Amino acid sequence: MPYVAATILTIGALGPGPTATAAQQAHDTTQDQAAILALEQKWLQARDRATLERILAADFVHPVPSGAFLTKAQHIAWVMTHPRPASTEVSFQTLRVRVYGSVALANGIVIARAPGHPLQRTVFTDVFVHRGGRWQAINAQENVVAAP
Repeated sequence: MPYVAATILTIGALGPGPTATAAQQAHDTTQDQAAILALEQKWLQARDRATLERILAADFVHPVPSGAFLTKAQHIAWVMTHPRPASTEVSFQTLRVRVYGSVALANGIVIARAPGHPLQRTVFTDVFVHRGGRWQAINAQENVVAAP
């Protein structure tokens, strides 16, 4: 009988293997969500090539209303040749992040205020992937919200 008890104790001690507790998983997701929120803020305010190079993954794609799919290089080139006027203020009206392992989705609405122009609202979805120890955007799509 001591052998059986020792075997049961050994198997019980080994258990089903290492698992993360719900609190650990929530903490990890919270950290990832915070990282994506910070990237979204940097991206919204980005006016320089270096910042965009860091945020956008090599395989980044940006579908645009013309039906084209811009690559990372094309997206950056467009941003650099069409700078937002310094007098235009942009901010998030809403921004939500959901994390699914190594993929995260950011959904929100950006508000643009420019002197002499009506307020513009844009709804968007950005997709991020965690590779090489960091989060990067792999897809972005937005639509102008029609005035009520």
